[in-house]
Amino acid sequence: MKRKLLILLLMVVTLALVVAGCGGGETEDTSSSNGTDGSESSTNEGGTDSEATTEDSGESDDSTEVGYVLAGSDIFYQKGFEVFQGLAEENGWEVTKTTSDYDPKNEINNVQDMIAKGVDAIVLTTVNSSTGSKAAAIANEAGVPIFFVTALPDPNGEGVPDGSVSGPWYESGAGIAELAAAEHGPDSKIILIEGAYGQGIGELHRLGFLEQLAEEWDKTPEQVFEENVVFNQTGGWMTDEANTVMQDAITKTGGDFDFVFVMNEAMKDGVLKAIQPTGKDYPIYTINGQEGTVKQVADGVIEATYSIPPTTEAQIAFQQVKANLAGEDYPVFLKNVAVPVTEETADSPDIRPWLETEKYLEMAKNNETGIDISTMEEAGASDPDWSGQLDLNGAKSN
Repeated sequence: MKRKLLILLLMVVTLALVVAGCGGGETEDTSSSNGTDGSESSTNEGGTDSEATTEDSGESDDSTEVGYVLAGSDIFYQKGFEVFQGLAEENGWEVTKTTSDYDPKNEINNVQDMIAKGVDAIVLTTVNSSTGSKAAAIANEAGVPIFFVTALPDPNGEGVPDGSVSGPWYESGAGIAELAAAEHGPDSKIILIEGAYGQGIGELHRLGFLEQLAEEWDKTPEQVFEENVVFNQTGGWMTDEANTVMQDAITKTGGDFDFVFVMNEAMKDGVLKAIQPTGKDYPIYTINGQEGTVKQVADGVIEATYSIPPTTEAQIAFQQVKANLAGEDYPVFLKNVAVPVTEETADSPDIRPWLETEKYLEMAKNNETGIDISTMEEAGASDPDWSGQLDLNGAKSN
């Protein structure tokens, strides 16, 4: 694309010289069709000529192209993309999005296609950690910076990310356990509606949850799983799938359980739908922090959630990409923000927009999000070892 821009600029200069040579008294418009007239401008529809007021916006090389590869259709991924795209457009970048449909082969093909397209950087939500490492190796060999969002690649794999912002999945699982233990004792019966297996996200939620409950209840994590968890199965991060799984959980337990930990809020909606016909009021703990769920917590419909917004994750990733392309130093491995939400804290200003991406982008323009990677500490290339959790995936669903 840079080559095309150079050719276009040479044509504009040549045309200007021809006009000047003709000695015409009128000034001829030498702007290109996209509004470029020798000065940089935003590629946003409608344009802007205002100076940057935050480190996420401002004039930039409008030849920058970023390939953005989503693992699947999860709304978390989509909302993160919307914020990244908005920040990129503020800087004159072009962003190309594609989706892997949770297929490892598609992910590898998508990364290879982005490299063939000649993008300057790739942002990837990986289908699973091992595939992410392979994708990173391909990008490394091609000399294309690759940045991971939401989940980390395998730290023992062949590829090395140029940047990463992953969720505090272990920490939020532990946080939910701490909130639950304040209300429920060591004899509690628990249903876990878990995320897609193999990414590490659901496994880390469970690991943090079990280890924290073990500490709270003076047990081992293994004892908590064996003695307290009466059902666990993946809902695939999706509402309908979680609804089906929760119906199965109610049938198999006979409704004899004390609370539910459902690992995202799309699945939470399916769980609520499944519980409604029982006429019972089971406490539900979840993770995400969407605006509607925060209100449900405030209204007492949901016991608690953890606010881990895709909006903040995307802004962190954007700042990493921007620093990398500018040749600046930056922290490579970072964690997204996490804020516990209870009935008492549901109005906290620390709970940032989740679904309302336009509102978040406006806050980013005004430097009101509190996101600045230069003030954030390196989180390390790996999470707590969750490999031992793989054997527990779906273990209590039969």
